[in-house]
Amino acid sequence: NILARYEKWNIPFKQSLRQKGLEFSLSYIRAEDLQTNFIDIGPVNKVLNLMSEFHATGGNLKDTKVQNHIMRIADYLWVAEDGMKMQGYNGSQCWDTS
Repeated sequence: NILARYEKWNIPFKQSLRQKGLEFSLSYIRAEDLQTNFIDIGPVNKVLNLMSEFHATGGNLKDTKVQNHIMRIADYLWVAEDGMKMQGYNGSQCWDTS
């Protein structure tokens, strides 16, 4: 596994490379949040983006970006007769237009 070898490799710029990668990933997450008004492209991304932003803010629940994510969770949840459900996609239209 190439990632396991990379982790064992003791190179001086590894931490800065990791930091650049995390910053790059977070910029893409934030771009998706802005484009979708914090709904994100699906329920899996919703949770991943929320947790990523929460971690990036140092666990600050009062941060504006984290609050924007929390306010949009209700778009995916509803209560049925047998308990709470989480909606996935309404159909394949999203994939058909891609």
